[in-house]
Amino acid sequence: MVIYGDYDVDGITSTSILIRALRKLGVDVSFYIPDRLNEGYGINKDAIDYIKQLATDLIITVDCGITAVEEVKYARELGMDIIITDHHECKEIIPDTYVINPKRHDCTYPNKNLAGCGVAFKLVQALWMKYNLSGFEELLDICAIGTIADIVEITGENRIIVSQGLKKLQNSEKCGIKALKNVAGITDVTSYSIAFQIAPRINAVGRLSDARIAVELFTTTDEDKAMQIAKYLDQENRSRQKIEEEILNEALIMIQNNFDLSNDRVIVLSSPFWHVGVVGIVASRLVERFHRPVILLCEDKEGFCKGSGRSIEGFNLFENLLKCEDILVKFGGHELAAGLTIEKSKINELIERLNEYAKEMDVEMFLPKLYIDLEMTTEDITFETAEEIKN
Repeated sequence: MVIYGDYDVDGITSTSILIRALRKLGVDVSFYIPDRLNEGYGINKDAIDYIKQLATDLIITVDCGITAVEEVKYARELGMDIIITDHHECKEIIPDTYVINPKRHDCTYPNKNLAGCGVAFKLVQALWMKYNLSGFEELLDICAIGTIADIVEITGENRIIVSQGLKKLQNSEKCGIKALKNVAGITDVTSYSIAFQIAPRINAVGRLSDARIAVELFTTTDEDKAMQIAKYLDQENRSRQKIEEEILNEALIMIQNNFDLSNDRVIVLSSPFWHVGVVGIVASRLVERFHRPVILLCEDKEGFCKGSGRSIEGFNLFENLLKCEDILVKFGGHELAAGLTIEKSKINELIERLNEYAKEMDVEMFLPKLYIDLEMTTEDITFETAEEIKN
Protein backbone atom coordinates (compact mmCIF):
# COMPACT_ATOMS: atom_id res chain seq x y z
CA MET A 1 0.00 0.00 0.00
CA VAL A 2 1.38 3.42 -0.98
CA ILE A 3 0.10 6.80 0.18
CA TYR A 4 0.46 9.33 -2.63
CA GLY A 5 0.63 12.82 -1.17
CA ASP A 6 1.45 16.43 -1.95
CA TYR A 7 4.45 18.56 -1.04
CA ASP A 8 2.71 21.32 0.95
CA VAL A 9 1.81 21.26 4.65
CA ASP A 10 -1.66 19.89 3.96
CA GLY A 11 -0.28 17.07 1.82
CA ILE A 12 2.53 16.29 4.24
CA THR A 13 0.22 16.13 7.26
CA SER A 14 -2.38 14.12 5.29
CA THR A 15 0.28 11.59 4.31
CA SER A 16 1.57 11.40 7.89
CA ILE A 17 -1.91 10.86 9.32
CA LEU A 18 -2.60 7.85 7.10
CA ILE A 19 0.88 6.37 7.59
CA ARG A 20 0.63 6.54 11.39
CA ALA A 21 -2.91 5.14 11.34
CA LEU A 22 -2.27 2.28 8.92
CA ARG A 23 0.97 1.26 10.63
CA LYS A 24 -1.00 1.07 13.87
CA LEU A 25 -3.30 -1.39 12.09
CA GLY A 26 -0.26 -3.45 11.09
CA VAL A 27 -0.44 -2.53 7.40
CA ASP A 28 2.73 -2.57 5.29
CA VAL A 29 2.55 1.00 4.02
CA SER A 30 4.99 3.36 2.32
CA PHE A 31 4.50 6.76 0.70
CA TYR A 32 5.31 8.77 -2.40
CA ILE A 33 5.41 12.55 -2.77
CA PRO A 34 6.25 13.99 -6.20
CA ASP A 35 9.16 16.37 -6.61
CA ARG A 36 7.82 19.90 -6.96
CA LEU A 37 10.44 20.97 -9.51
CA ASN A 38 10.61 17.91 -11.75
CA GLU A 39 7.14 16.38 -11.43
CA GLY A 40 4.85 19.11 -10.19
CA TYR A 41 1.56 18.69 -8.38
CA GLY A 42 -0.57 15.57 -8.47
CA ILE A 43 -0.38 12.06 -9.86
CA ASN A 44 1.81 11.39 -12.89
CA LYS A 45 2.36 8.23 -14.95
CA ASP A 46 6.10 7.97 -14.29
CA ALA A 47 5.38 7.91 -10.56
CA ILE A 48 2.73 5.24 -11.11
CA ASP A 49 5.30 3.12 -12.99
CA TYR A 50 7.72 3.48 -10.08
CA ILE A 51 5.05 2.58 -7.52
CA LYS A 52 4.09 -0.49 -9.56
CA GLN A 53 7.71 -1.72 -9.31
CA LEU A 54 7.30 -1.76 -5.52
CA ALA A 55 4.75 -4.59 -5.92
CA THR A 56 2.01 -2.21 -4.79
CA ASP A 57 -1.59 -3.45 -4.60
CA LEU A 58 -3.26 -0.22 -3.53
CA ILE A 59 -2.57 3.51 -3.89
CA ILE A 60 -4.39 5.97 -1.63
CA THR A 61 -4.03 9.60 -2.63
CA VAL A 62 -4.26 12.44 -0.13
CA ASP A 63 -4.77 16.11 -0.98
CA CYS A 64 -4.62 15.32 -4.72
CA GLY A 65 -6.06 13.15 -7.47
CA ILE A 66 -9.52 14.56 -8.13
CA THR A 67 -8.59 15.67 -11.67
CA ALA A 68 -6.33 12.68 -12.46
CA VAL A 69 -8.81 10.86 -14.71
CA GLU A 70 -6.24 9.44 -17.16
CA GLU A 71 -3.64 8.67 -14.49
CA VAL A 72 -6.15 6.70 -12.41
CA LYS A 73 -7.19 4.75 -15.49
CA TYR A 74 -3.51 4.00 -16.17
CA ALA A 75 -2.90 2.76 -12.60
CA ARG A 76 -5.90 0.45 -12.80
CA GLU A 77 -4.74 -0.91 -16.16
CA LEU A 78 -1.48 -1.85 -14.42
CA GLY A 79 -3.47 -3.89 -11.93
CA MET A 80 -3.42 -1.54 -8.94
CA ASP A 81 -6.47 -0.42 -7.00
CA ILE A 82 -6.61 3.29 -6.21
CA ILE A 83 -8.59 5.34 -3.71
CA ILE A 84 -8.73 9.13 -4.17
CA THR A 85 -9.03 11.32 -1.08
CA ASP A 86 -8.99 15.01 -1.94
CA HIS A 87 -10.66 18.31 -1.13
CA HIS A 88 -9.94 20.31 -4.30
CA GLU A 89 -12.58 21.47 -6.75
CA CYS A 90 -13.95 18.80 -9.06
CA LYS A 91 -14.24 19.03 -12.81
CA GLU A 92 -17.32 17.65 -14.56
CA ILE A 93 -15.70 14.20 -14.85
CA ILE A 94 -14.07 12.58 -11.83
CA PRO A 95 -11.76 9.55 -11.82
CA ASP A 96 -13.45 6.16 -12.28
CA THR A 97 -12.58 4.70 -8.89
CA TYR A 98 -13.34 5.17 -5.19
CA VAL A 99 -13.36 8.95 -4.63
CA ILE A 100 -13.67 10.58 -1.22
CA ASN A 101 -14.08 14.33 -1.64
CA PRO A 102 -16.69 16.53 0.09
CA LYS A 103 -16.75 18.75 -3.03
CA ARG A 104 -18.09 15.93 -5.20
CA HIS A 105 -21.31 17.13 -6.82
CA ASP A 106 -23.15 14.10 -5.44
CA CYS A 107 -21.62 14.23 -1.94
CA THR A 108 -24.03 14.92 0.90
CA TYR A 109 -21.39 15.35 3.63
CA PRO A 110 -22.25 18.61 5.42
CA ASN A 111 -18.73 20.05 5.73
CA LYS A 112 -17.52 21.04 2.26
CA ASN A 113 -14.51 22.94 3.61
CA LEU A 114 -12.34 20.17 5.07
CA ALA A 115 -8.65 20.44 4.28
CA GLY A 116 -6.98 17.44 2.65
CA CYS A 117 -5.74 16.33 6.06
CA GLY A 118 -9.32 16.65 7.35
CA VAL A 119 -10.51 14.22 4.67
CA ALA A 120 -7.66 11.83 5.55
CA PHE A 121 -8.56 12.14 9.22
CA LYS A 122 -12.22 11.31 8.51
CA LEU A 123 -11.10 8.20 6.61
CA VAL A 124 -9.14 7.11 9.67
CA GLN A 125 -12.12 7.86 11.90
CA ALA A 126 -14.32 5.68 9.68
CA LEU A 127 -11.77 2.82 9.81
CA TRP A 128 -11.56 3.06 13.60
CA MET A 129 -15.36 2.98 13.85
CA LYS A 130 -15.55 -0.04 11.51
CA TYR A 131 -13.05 -2.02 13.58
CA ASN A 132 -14.39 -0.69 16.89
CA LEU A 133 -11.05 0.90 17.84
CA SER A 134 -10.39 3.90 20.05
CA GLY A 135 -7.75 6.62 19.88
CA PHE A 136 -8.12 8.17 16.42
CA GLU A 137 -8.24 11.53 18.24
CA GLU A 138 -4.47 11.21 18.80
CA LEU A 139 -4.01 12.34 15.20
CA LEU A 140 -5.78 15.66 15.78
CA ASP A 141 -2.51 17.45 16.54
CA ILE A 142 -1.15 16.72 13.05
CA CYS A 143 -4.55 17.42 11.48
CA ALA A 144 -4.77 20.84 13.17
CA ILE A 145 -1.41 21.86 11.67
CA GLY A 146 -2.54 21.00 8.13
CA THR A 147 -5.98 22.57 8.58
CA ILE A 148 -4.58 25.90 9.76
CA ALA A 149 -1.78 25.90 7.18
CA ASP A 150 -4.20 25.33 4.28
CA ILE A 151 -6.22 28.41 5.25
CA VAL A 152 -9.61 26.71 5.10
CA GLU A 153 -12.55 28.22 6.96
CA ILE A 154 -12.13 27.58 10.70
CA THR A 155 -15.83 27.05 11.28
CA GLY A 156 -17.95 24.03 12.08
CA GLU A 157 -16.03 20.76 12.06
CA ASN A 158 -12.78 22.52 11.13
CA ARG A 159 -13.07 24.64 14.26
CA ILE A 160 -13.44 21.50 16.36
CA ILE A 161 -10.41 19.90 14.66
CA VAL A 162 -8.31 23.01 15.36
CA SER A 163 -9.59 23.59 18.88
CA GLN A 164 -9.02 20.00 20.01
CA GLY A 165 -5.83 19.69 17.96
CA LEU A 166 -4.28 22.75 19.62
CA LYS A 167 -4.87 21.19 23.02
CA LYS A 168 -3.11 18.01 21.93
CA LEU A 169 -0.28 19.98 20.32
CA GLN A 170 0.44 21.71 23.60
CA ASN A 171 1.43 18.40 25.22
CA SER A 172 2.05 16.19 22.17
CA GLU A 173 4.35 13.23 22.74
CA LYS A 174 5.16 12.90 19.04
CA CYS A 175 8.90 13.52 18.87
CA GLY A 176 8.66 15.34 15.53
CA ILE A 177 6.20 17.87 16.92
CA LYS A 178 8.28 18.35 20.06
CA ALA A 179 11.39 18.95 17.93
CA LEU A 180 9.59 21.49 15.73
CA LYS A 181 8.32 23.39 18.75
CA ASN A 182 11.83 23.39 20.21
CA VAL A 183 13.50 24.70 17.05
CA ALA A 184 10.83 27.37 16.54
CA GLY A 185 11.00 28.43 20.21
CA ILE A 186 7.30 27.74 20.80
CA THR A 187 6.07 27.23 24.37
CA ASP A 188 2.40 28.09 23.90
CA VAL A 189 0.90 26.57 20.74
CA THR A 190 -1.67 28.81 19.07
CA SER A 191 -3.12 29.07 15.58
CA TYR A 192 -0.71 31.97 15.05
CA SER A 193 2.37 29.95 15.99
CA ILE A 194 1.26 27.17 13.64
CA ALA A 195 0.55 29.53 10.73
CA PHE A 196 3.68 31.65 11.06
CA GLN A 197 6.26 29.46 12.81
CA ILE A 198 5.52 25.77 12.28
CA ALA A 199 3.90 25.76 8.81
CA PRO A 200 6.60 27.81 7.03
CA ARG A 201 9.29 25.41 8.24
CA ILE A 202 7.34 22.40 6.95
CA ASN A 203 6.51 24.12 3.69
CA ALA A 204 10.09 25.21 3.07
CA VAL A 205 11.43 21.69 2.66
CA GLY A 206 8.74 20.87 0.09
CA ARG A 207 9.46 24.08 -1.78
CA LEU A 208 13.25 23.86 -1.91
CA SER A 209 14.27 20.22 -1.47
CA ASP A 210 12.30 17.08 -0.60
CA ALA A 211 8.95 17.00 1.20
CA ARG A 212 9.52 13.37 2.18
CA ILE A 213 11.84 14.63 4.90
CA ALA A 214 8.92 16.38 6.61
CA VAL A 215 6.83 13.20 6.48
CA GLU A 216 9.71 11.39 8.19
CA LEU A 217 9.60 14.07 10.89
CA PHE A 218 5.93 13.42 11.63
CA THR A 219 6.21 9.63 11.52
CA THR A 220 9.55 8.87 13.20
CA THR A 221 9.80 7.64 16.79
CA ASP A 222 13.51 8.50 17.02
CA GLU A 223 13.98 11.73 18.99
CA ASP A 224 17.53 12.38 17.74
CA LYS A 225 16.42 11.94 14.13
CA ALA A 226 13.44 14.23 14.72
CA MET A 227 15.65 17.00 16.10
CA GLN A 228 18.07 16.65 13.19
CA ILE A 229 15.21 16.97 10.68
CA ALA A 230 13.67 19.92 12.54
CA LYS A 231 16.96 21.81 12.40
CA TYR A 232 17.23 21.10 8.68
CA LEU A 233 13.70 22.43 8.12
CA ASP A 234 14.64 25.59 10.00
CA GLN A 235 17.69 26.05 7.77
CA GLU A 236 15.63 25.54 4.60
CA ASN A 237 13.09 28.09 5.82
CA ARG A 238 15.80 30.74 6.11
CA SER A 239 16.87 30.00 2.54
CA ARG A 240 13.25 30.24 1.39
CA GLN A 241 12.86 33.67 2.99
CA LYS A 242 15.86 35.02 1.09
CA ILE A 243 14.66 33.63 -2.27
CA GLU A 244 11.14 34.92 -1.62
CA GLU A 245 12.37 38.46 -1.01
CA GLU A 246 14.40 38.44 -4.24
CA ILE A 247 11.43 37.27 -6.34
CA LEU A 248 9.11 39.80 -4.68
CA ASN A 249 11.41 42.71 -5.51
CA GLU A 250 11.75 41.57 -9.14
CA ALA A 251 7.98 41.13 -9.47
CA LEU A 252 7.28 44.61 -8.08
CA ILE A 253 9.58 46.15 -10.70
CA MET A 254 7.87 44.14 -13.47
CA ILE A 255 4.42 45.26 -12.29
CA GLN A 256 5.54 48.89 -12.20
CA ASN A 257 6.94 48.68 -15.75
CA ASN A 258 4.38 46.47 -17.48
CA PHE A 259 0.97 46.86 -15.83
CA ASP A 260 -1.61 49.64 -15.67
CA LEU A 261 -3.21 48.91 -12.30
CA SER A 262 -6.06 51.31 -13.06
CA ASN A 263 -7.06 48.99 -15.91
CA ASP A 264 -5.46 45.55 -15.40
CA ARG A 265 -7.43 43.50 -12.88
CA VAL A 266 -5.36 40.29 -13.09
CA ILE A 267 -1.56 40.21 -12.84
CA VAL A 268 0.33 37.43 -14.63
CA LEU A 269 4.15 37.47 -14.57
CA SER A 270 6.82 35.01 -15.71
CA SER A 271 10.58 34.67 -15.42
CA PRO A 272 13.19 31.99 -16.20
CA PHE A 273 15.01 32.86 -12.97
CA TRP A 274 12.31 32.25 -10.38
CA HIS A 275 12.01 29.21 -8.11
CA VAL A 276 8.74 27.36 -8.72
CA GLY A 277 8.59 26.30 -5.09
CA VAL A 278 8.42 29.88 -3.83
CA VAL A 279 6.30 31.79 -6.36
CA GLY A 280 3.04 30.83 -4.62
CA ILE A 281 4.07 32.66 -1.44
CA VAL A 282 5.14 35.72 -3.43
CA ALA A 283 1.81 35.67 -5.29
CA SER A 284 0.02 35.79 -1.94
CA ARG A 285 2.05 38.82 -0.87
CA LEU A 286 1.27 40.59 -4.15
CA VAL A 287 -2.45 39.86 -3.73
CA GLU A 288 -2.30 41.46 -0.28
CA ARG A 289 -0.57 44.52 -1.73
CA PHE A 290 -2.60 45.05 -4.92
CA HIS A 291 -5.88 43.27 -4.06
CA ARG A 292 -6.26 41.48 -7.38
CA PRO A 293 -5.57 37.94 -8.62
CA VAL A 294 -1.89 37.20 -9.24
CA ILE A 295 -0.26 34.33 -11.17
CA LEU A 296 3.52 33.88 -11.14
CA LEU A 297 5.10 31.48 -13.62
CA CYS A 298 8.56 29.94 -13.96
CA GLU A 299 9.82 29.49 -17.52
CA ASP A 300 11.79 26.41 -18.51
CA LYS A 301 14.07 25.77 -21.51
CA GLU A 302 11.42 23.75 -23.37
CA GLY A 303 9.04 26.68 -23.70
CA PHE A 304 6.71 25.73 -20.84
CA CYS A 305 5.86 27.72 -17.72
CA LYS A 306 4.83 26.25 -14.40
CA GLY A 307 3.60 28.27 -11.45
CA SER A 308 1.00 29.24 -8.90
CA GLY A 309 -1.84 31.71 -8.62
CA ARG A 310 -3.62 33.36 -5.72
CA SER A 311 -6.91 35.21 -5.88
CA ILE A 312 -9.32 37.46 -4.02
CA GLU A 313 -12.76 36.64 -2.69
CA GLY A 314 -15.27 36.81 -5.51
CA PHE A 315 -12.88 35.88 -8.32
CA ASN A 316 -12.92 32.10 -8.43
CA LEU A 317 -9.48 31.27 -9.79
CA PHE A 318 -10.26 27.62 -10.45
CA GLU A 319 -13.48 28.38 -12.34
CA ASN A 320 -11.82 31.09 -14.44
CA LEU A 321 -8.87 28.85 -15.28
CA LEU A 322 -11.41 26.22 -16.28
CA LYS A 323 -12.67 28.69 -18.91
CA CYS A 324 -9.08 28.84 -20.22
CA GLU A 325 -8.59 25.06 -20.16
CA ASP A 326 -8.03 24.95 -23.92
CA ILE A 327 -4.76 26.91 -23.63
CA LEU A 328 -3.48 25.26 -20.42
CA VAL A 329 -1.37 22.10 -20.25
CA LYS A 330 -2.73 21.26 -16.78
CA PHE A 331 -4.17 23.01 -13.75
CA GLY A 332 -5.97 22.42 -10.50
CA GLY A 333 -6.78 24.04 -7.20
CA HIS A 334 -9.35 26.06 -5.29
CA GLU A 335 -11.34 29.26 -5.56
CA LEU A 336 -8.46 31.27 -4.06
CA ALA A 337 -5.37 29.25 -5.04
CA ALA A 338 -4.32 27.18 -8.03
CA GLY A 339 -1.36 25.66 -9.79
CA LEU A 340 -0.95 25.55 -13.55
CA THR A 341 1.31 24.74 -16.49
CA ILE A 342 1.10 26.66 -19.76
CA GLU A 343 3.16 27.15 -22.91
CA LYS A 344 5.09 30.41 -22.80
CA SER A 345 3.57 31.46 -26.12
CA LYS A 346 0.07 31.30 -24.60
CA ILE A 347 0.72 33.60 -21.62
CA ASN A 348 -0.46 36.80 -23.32
CA GLU A 349 -3.71 35.11 -24.32
CA LEU A 350 -4.18 33.93 -20.72
CA ILE A 351 -3.66 37.49 -19.47
CA GLU A 352 -6.20 38.87 -21.96
CA ARG A 353 -8.85 36.28 -21.20
CA LEU A 354 -8.54 36.45 -17.43
CA ASN A 355 -8.75 40.23 -17.56
CA GLU A 356 -11.86 39.98 -19.73
CA TYR A 357 -13.52 37.75 -17.13
CA ALA A 358 -12.41 40.07 -14.32
CA LYS A 359 -13.85 43.13 -16.08
CA GLU A 360 -17.27 41.48 -16.10
CA MET A 361 -17.26 41.86 -12.32
CA ASP A 362 -17.98 44.88 -10.13
CA VAL A 363 -14.93 47.13 -9.87
CA GLU A 364 -15.45 47.37 -6.09
CA MET A 365 -14.43 43.71 -5.83
CA PHE A 366 -10.88 44.79 -6.64
CA LEU A 367 -10.69 47.41 -3.88
CA PRO A 368 -9.21 46.51 -0.45
CA LYS A 369 -11.80 45.62 2.16
CA LEU A 370 -11.94 45.62 5.93
CA TYR A 371 -13.92 42.63 7.18
CA ILE A 372 -15.86 43.25 10.40
CA ASP A 373 -17.65 40.37 12.09
CA LEU A 374 -19.82 42.52 14.31
CA GLU A 375 -19.90 45.80 16.18
CA MET A 376 -19.12 45.72 19.90
CA THR A 377 -19.71 48.22 22.65
CA THR A 378 -17.24 48.81 25.48
CA GLU A 379 -19.60 46.83 27.72
CA ASP A 380 -19.15 43.78 25.48
CA ILE A 381 -15.37 43.77 25.88
CA THR A 382 -14.98 41.56 28.94
CA PHE A 383 -12.82 38.68 30.06
CA GLU A 384 -15.87 36.44 29.71
CA THR A 385 -16.29 37.43 26.05
CA ALA A 386 -12.59 36.86 25.41
CA GLU A 387 -12.76 33.37 26.94
CA GLU A 388 -15.85 32.51 24.89
CA ILE A 389 -14.15 33.59 21.63
CA LYS A 390 -10.98 31.68 22.61
CA ASN A 391 -12.93 28.46 23.13
